[in-house]
Amino acid sequence: MRCWTSPQQKAGRGAVGKAVVFGALERSGEFRAFHIHSLKGVKAAVEAHVKEGSIVLTDEFAGYSDLSSTYYHQAVNHSDGEYSRGSYFHINSIEGAWSHIKRQIYSIHHWISDKHLGNYLSEMTWRYNRREVADGDRMNEFYGRVDGRLRYREVIA
Repeated sequence: MRCWTSPQQKAGRGAVGKAVVFGALERSGEFRAFHIHSLKGVKAAVEAHVKEGSIVLTDEFAGYSDLSSTYYHQAVNHSDGEYSRGSYFHINSIEGAWSHIKRQIYSIHHWISDKHLGNYLSEMTWRYNRREVADGDRMNEFYGRVDGRLRYREVIA
């Protein structure tokens, strides 16, 4: 889960004034990320996208604390300098996914409005999940999904 601040809002600790983005990455599987409207929606997002009884690895965010009743939950405590427990219990994979998304925001888009955040995340996760596909094949797949013409007035509506 990540929180991003729009440039006109004051950056700081916590999620005040920030857009909350939830993400889940299955080991050797797909990455999903989407906008949720509140940090209180984290548990519901996990329940909607993760099969009951699965192993769930997180950081120490308090919103994940109730997951132990439904999932095998392990958390690494970054604030104590813990980044892994052995070779299996870590969240390095999703941290890498977030770095790909942040790089796209900062270098390609520069800024993303809350209004279109979900669309940007859809495109970014699609691209991330196909990062091993050759550029030409990925572009062919992308163009094969285009359905008609997108007009500017539809974008700003």
